[in-house]
Amino acid sequence: MNAEIEKISSTSKTALITLYAHSLESQDKNPVLVDEAAVRMTDALSPILAKSDSRLLRNLSRGKMSRALQVHIALRAKKYDEVAEDFIEKHPDGIVVNLGCGFDSRYYRLKKKPFLFIDLDLPEMISIKKGVFTETESYRLIGQSIFNRAWLEQLKSYDSPVLFLAEGLFMYLHPEELIPWLKETAEGFSGSELVFETVAEKYTRGFNKKMVEFKLRREIGVEGDVGYHFGLSDSRDLEKLSDHFQWIEDWSYFDDKNPKIHWMNWMGKVHYFKYVQWTVFYRIK
Repeated sequence: MNAEIEKISSTSKTALITLYAHSLESQDKNPVLVDEAAVRMTDALSPILAKSDSRLLRNLSRGKMSRALQVHIALRAKKYDEVAEDFIEKHPDGIVVNLGCGFDSRYYRLKKKPFLFIDLDLPEMISIKKGVFTETESYRLIGQSIFNRAWLEQLKSYDSPVLFLAEGLFMYLHPEELIPWLKETAEGFSGSELVFETVAEKYTRGFNKKMVEFKLRREIGVEGDVGYHFGLSDSRDLEKLSDHFQWIEDWSYFDDKNPKIHWMNWMGKVHYFKYVQWTVFYRIK
């Protein structure tokens, strides 16, 4: 597994940050999120990552992570779990697709399972994940880029409503690839929903982009060419992209007013801070 992890891209390695945030929060006295699979995975991974040449991976192996980052990631996962459970309640025959799933174990956290749950990520990521998780008739692991049309065409054949979840993915993708994919998805999946995390568009260009990249490297230890490429100026931006998109609502980490965020909760009252990084919900008409 060590060799496999070292080979994944710098962007893919950010999935390990999410994994360790879930694990560390799960072991807290009053956890926002309980993710037993994440704890098991980090227990197995830490001895391996401790020997890595990567500062990020060595830090993760020691449980070294910003407390605020840990809580924010846990709050995000909890919210996306709730969104999935609401969708399953409304659509027992529905399909949940976890785009850019990384090492997430959402399927196992859900109290009620959908007709079909798909974890989708790049082949090298899914190869690692298949060593830990077992596929079933209702749980599939697909190793393809989201831009590969093969899995989308297969998805259409089910003729079921789909919930597309993109937690911590779209901001790392390039608009010239993502925008055509969004349009195609909107045209082909009427009756479905799209929920994704985004960043303010200004952080994808110029000085602001460089500032984010510097922060990712210095404060978190992210390496390589990781940076934000896609963002929104407004939560309703996709309605301008296609008539098939209907904005439902948006959500910010600060909306839960969780006491673990402490003094940072006041930031949710300020538009500038609330809409730096947030989640948007769309219905596909």
